[in-house]
Amino acid sequence: MPEATHTLERIGVSVVAENQPGVLHELTGAIAAHRGNILSVESLETMKPTESRLYFEIEVPSAQALLADLNGLACVQCATAEK
Repeated sequence: MPEATHTLERIGVSVVAENQPGVLHELTGAIAAHRGNILSVESLETMKPTESRLYFEIEVPSAQALLADLNGLACVQCATAEK
């Protein structure tokens, strides 16, 4: 029986989060839970030492659902799509 194919959206996601151990692990765990494929990740400089900014290029079945879950993480201040 052929495997079902899923349409993937390719999106850029900008995340502003707390600067502390384990944040990247939480973010990538949420992405994996949505069957997301991380194509690239970049850590960007911020003006505040208490926050970090990350940019991901991701292929994911539902960008909207992923963004909702990322924004629901306690460590995330803001996660937005950048197409």
